[in-house]
Amino acid sequence: AARSRSSGAAQPRGFSTRDYAVDQSVNLMAMGGDDAAMDTASGRGGASAGGGTRLGSSMIAGLFRATTGTEATGPARFDEYGDAAPSADAEEYISDKRRRISPLRTGLTNCCGSVLDSCALTCGRLGLHGWKLAICLIVGLGLLGGGLYMGISGRGGQEDASSSAVTSSGDPRFDAIKAQIVQAQVTSKSILESKSSSPQKSALEWLTKEDPANLPVDHPAILDRYTLAVFYYSSTNALLEPVSGGWKDSSGWMSGIGICAWHGIECLPREQEATEENNFTPFTKRYDDNAKITGILLKQNNIVGEIPSEFGLGLEQLVTLDLQENQLSHTLPTTLGKLINLRDLLVRDNTLSGSLPSQLAELPNLHQLNLAKNRFEGGIPSSWSNMKELRNFAVSSNFLTGTFPNIASATRLLGLFLDDNDFSGTIPG
Repeated sequence: AARSRSSGAAQPRGFSTRDYAVDQSVNLMAMGGDDAAMDTASGRGGASAGGGTRLGSSMIAGLFRATTGTEATGPARFDEYGDAAPSADAEEYISDKRRRISPLRTGLTNCCGSVLDSCALTCGRLGLHGWKLAICLIVGLGLLGGGLYMGISGRGGQEDASSSAVTSSGDPRFDAIKAQIVQAQVTSKSILESKSSSPQKSALEWLTKEDPANLPVDHPAILDRYTLAVFYYSSTNALLEPVSGGWKDSSGWMSGIGICAWHGIECLPREQEATEENNFTPFTKRYDDNAKITGILLKQNNIVGEIPSEFGLGLEQLVTLDLQENQLSHTLPTTLGKLINLRDLLVRDNTLSGSLPSQLAELPNLHQLNLAKNRFEGGIPSSWSNMKELRNFAVSSNFLTGTFPNIASATRLLGLFLDDNDFSGTIPG
């Protein structure tokens, strides 16, 4: 659906992608290399005029058209104590406030007072006076502080250990796989042991009790299989037939065959016999087995749902994530910044919203980043200036504002698409 925008207060003169939107006939920058440019986001039609902005030694040029827009206001903040109104009677109000004081505080106060009295009595019995008595008291208080620290630290360690231990269900296989998921920090213990339903719980139940593959608990790809199951159950139309609005192609998914043969999934390459049928390719990324996933290629598959945070935690070998032209909503998980092997992050033309994760700057091998035609808001994180390996960068047709970070370090950049946003100022070169 088209988005209505109206112009606000007058902006200072300079570069503005809201005042002018680049048409799809943008010329790519040619800063070196033979890498192919990414797909450009489609334009919206309208009158055009010439214009361009220089970045480093290359030129970004294109046709521009005027657009207008409005800014949405955020929700009012909630005061966590706003419902704790003081009582009509002052004494009741004071009593109500005292109930918030931790019993630990009262216990420590009484304990410290008793120990201080004991220290003074002991030092006095030793016949100490003046500065010697003061030193004795200081040493005693030091020992008290050390004891309290060791006690609290020991208790904290016990609590940390117990927080990672899963509750037994009586099913050894279920408990072992759940413990592996929690230990790898793919999904938290609180989600898996919550009483409410969730895609994660559904995926765990399927993997341990219904999955025909029945992988061994220590299988190296068990977390990959679990993560794909979480994505499947995160989709609200995955269980529907294509004619009823389901995925266009879900062949292999949630069946007993290996995940490397599921539609849209690629795994670590394996050798194969080079024949005419496979175009004499000596290796393949698709085969009926379970292995580490390197690619999720589900473009235009009519997927309704969200991108789970497990993608950034359970798919350690992921290189390509292509979910363009689906119906994915919610935010872009910050955990994607942990995928150190990720080269292509392509989510153009969905309904993703929220702010752009600064954690994406931690991806050392990112070549293509296409977030165009979504509903992202706010500015581009300044940390993104560290994306030195970028070849193509597209954030056109969002609700982004502010200035653009200095990307002079991205010396291999070939395509830059910023049109149809509310950027202002100049592009640093």
